[in-house]
Amino acid sequence: MPTSFFRWWKTCSALFFFLEVCIRFLAFARKKNAFRDIWFVFDFLIVTNMVVETWLIPFFLMVLDVNNSASLLGNLTMLRMVRMVKLLRLSRISKVLRSVPELVIILKAIGFASRSVGVFSALWCILIYFFAIVLRQLSDGTDAGATWFSSVPDAMNTLLLNGILPGFAGFINDISDPSRGSFLFGFIAIIFIVIASITVMYMLVGVLVEVVSKIATNEKENLTVSYLAAKVRDKLESNGRNVELPFKKAELEQLLLEGDIVQLLISLNVDIVALMDMLDIVFEDLEKDGSDMTFQKLVDLLLNGRGTNQATVRDTKDVLRIVKQCVKHSGQEMATRMHEEFSMIHSSLSLIRDEVLEGRGEMFDGGQSEDEGG
Repeated sequence: MPTSFFRWWKTCSALFFFLEVCIRFLAFARKKNAFRDIWFVFDFLIVTNMVVETWLIPFFLMVLDVNNSASLLGNLTMLRMVRMVKLLRLSRISKVLRSVPELVIILKAIGFASRSVGVFSALWCILIYFFAIVLRQLSDGTDAGATWFSSVPDAMNTLLLNGILPGFAGFINDISDPSRGSFLFGFIAIIFIVIASITVMYMLVGVLVEVVSKIATNEKENLTVSYLAAKVRDKLESNGRNVELPFKKAELEQLLLEGDIVQLLISLNVDIVALMDMLDIVFEDLEKDGSDMTFQKLVDLLLNGRGTNQATVRDTKDVLRIVKQCVKHSGQEMATRMHEEFSMIHSSLSLIRDEVLEGRGEMFDGGQSEDEGG
């Protein structure tokens, strides 16, 4: 019953994929363009392999009246190698990965974790080989040595399966037994265990540590914000200040110079000097936007003044804007001073010119009066 069901399922699968490829081929307006599609060519080759194996070969064996065709198919080494090509169907999982990006993230995480696992595996091999030689030499001539460490490879196998992978020792030894399986089976099983168990375990541990780190950072930030807001609110209420009213620049400067507030800001790594220098620009921006300094904006301003904050693109833009304003303001002041200096120089020159002209006029008048007297 299981064999007949398997054959029926295999035939139905081949028929389904055959019809799919035919429909896709008929969907092309120009049939030659079908063979320019890489995925269609790939699917066409896979389905051709299925059709040959499922329909054509059994048909020819039946026509040729070959007895025990199932055993013949099983002994065909070349056909068995061709069947391995079916594993290439797994590459179609890339289409699934496009629609489920989380799988791509997990696979990339496994790829990053595989480097660490490879390093640990190399360290394991060195340790296993070293201790296998030590135990082989020390246990020579004992019952334990004959059972577990009869040779260096047997000692390495014992340390690997019973020391590192004790939960899978019975399973791997059973499928590696030549009378029941093959050494290749055990080797492939070990690779699977390392990839599926150890690699994924390290990946999950890394994800868990990252999640815990982010949660801890967010919770610490929330606690800092709540603590700062509560302390500033208490200080304002103790001074009889309504926190709902907007703040003026003079009030904010006086608040930042309070001893309790200074100690609070220093404990939170807030650069008070830089914050005081920034007040002019902050209030200029508020005036341009037509808004006021509220309590929430005050708390944000204090938190943004921490020296441990990471610089962002917005911070860089603000710095450039501030530098531009400073340069513009300095240029205007310099132009004003130069205009005043030039005005003073011009006035001085005008006075000197007037004095010179007056002196010449007096000399001219004196000479004329002498001529008339003579």
